Amino acid sequence: MTYQGFASLQSPKDLFSKLERDFRALKGDPNNADLAFNFFVTALHLLDWVYPEDGARQKTEEKNAVLLQICSHIANGAKHFKATNGKHQSVSDVKPGGLLFDSQYHPNGGLIFDDPRSGLVVELNGVARELYGDRISTTELSSFIIDFWRAKIFPDIPSGAHEHAT
Repeated sequence: MTYQGFASLQSPKDLFSKLERDFRALKGDPNNADLAFNFFVTALHLLDWVYPEDGARQKTEEKNAVLLQICSHIANGAKHFKATNGKHQSVSDVKPGGLLFDSQYHPNGGLIFDDPRSGLVVELNGVARELYGDRISTTELSSFIIDFWRAKIFPDIPSGAHEHAT
């Protein structure tokens, strides 16, 4: 018998439900790096569950979806302390929001005010930056990722409808 799943997590829908729980927890404590880690690692590994034993499809999906590229960069950076694979071009940093002094965001250097309630902030590069801006909170980014996976796993359910059904 081949080992499959993990305890009560047996299908992509089960893992997506875990992702939703991780998302709710992260929204409740947006500065918690442990919760962000759980969310992004789970979001990335849904690829393995949705397309099992189809590495080519997994790579194609990631290549074609900027949100998955961001997930991959964050998850692999978190798991390995540094994302060294050349494909990781989406993220320059993940750091706490709040009061910052950074010449990168202000031409003469200066204070940048973020709402600390926004939690951890992801600084983006390349196409990700073009689509989502220079910086995005992990909770806002996570919301986009939830919508992405919901559409993949539950294509017949309108966006937002599944949240109320669980």
